[in-house]
Amino acid sequence: MHIFEMSRIGRRIVALVLVSVTLSTMTLTGTFLWFQLRDSIASRRAAIQGTGYVFASAIANEVEAGNRQAILNALRSIRRMPDVHLAIAMDGAGREIASLGTASMLQSDIVDEKTGWFSILTRGWFPVVTDIVKAGKPVGQLLIVADVRDFRNQVARAAFVTFITALLAGGLGVAAAIRLQRRISGPIASLTRAMTHVRGARDYSLKVEHESDDETGVLVDAFNGMISE
Repeated sequence: MHIFEMSRIGRRIVALVLVSVTLSTMTLTGTFLWFQLRDSIASRRAAIQGTGYVFASAIANEVEAGNRQAILNALRSIRRMPDVHLAIAMDGAGREIASLGTASMLQSDIVDEKTGWFSILTRGWFPVVTDIVKAGKPVGQLLIVADVRDFRNQVARAAFVTFITALLAGGLGVAAAIRLQRRISGPIASLTRAMTHVRGARDYSLKVEHESDDETGVLVDAFNGMISE
């Protein structure tokens, strides 16, 4: 049966199933993707934070002394790490002592560690700030900016998979709905045709076939009983 050959109620049933299945699939997949992305970013941030603690401890003496060359040597080691955009060492007043990297961004932006995941995806990076402490006293901060552009690729692939999955699920839902609507709208369509025939031809001998024992079947039985009286 072609979908455009269905009754209006049949088309409405198919449309309802299609919308419900598609929205449910996209919602569930999107929610799973959001949690997975959140956990991946948190894991990447924790890894960078751990690295920051190690290097912050290693350059504490140099930061206190303002030894820029020794700090640059340490920053070069950080920059060798994969996915690191930029590394900046700052003194206790927030002034830059040394930096290494090619990222072009405002310092007022990159020191914000509360960057949301949407902003992280659009910018392609996120900052991790670690305090540089010597003898229990903060003497500066180490800022590491991590490259997370690979997350954007993951999101794009996941969005494509979600779209294809929603299409497939919607197609299966429509196939099931077409079979379902026949059982629902078929008896109603037969009853409608019978009522039209009785009204036009005044033929009260017509009977509608009883096809189910649900509410539709009750309606058919009531019609048959009414015209037989």
